Amino acid sequence: MITKAKNFIAEKKNAVLASEKRKHGGKEIIMEFALAAIAVVLAMLFRDQIEDVISTLGTTFSTKINSIFTSNL
Repeated sequence: MITKAKNFIAEKKNAVLASEKRKHGGKEIIMEFALAAIAVVLAMLFRDQIEDVISTLGTTFSTKINSIFTSNL
């Protein structure tokens, strides 16, 4: 009788824990969506600055790569 009660309690505890995990999964999806929306808004606000940084990085990488290959000749 005691083992049946312990098993019953363990099953209910696992059911409660499983339901809590499901509840948190929905919150995580909402948080991820909110973070993605914030990232899009920031990208739109700082579009020109991001474009300048990317073009500067591209130019710098291109210059460095060209200098590596031309110095070995």
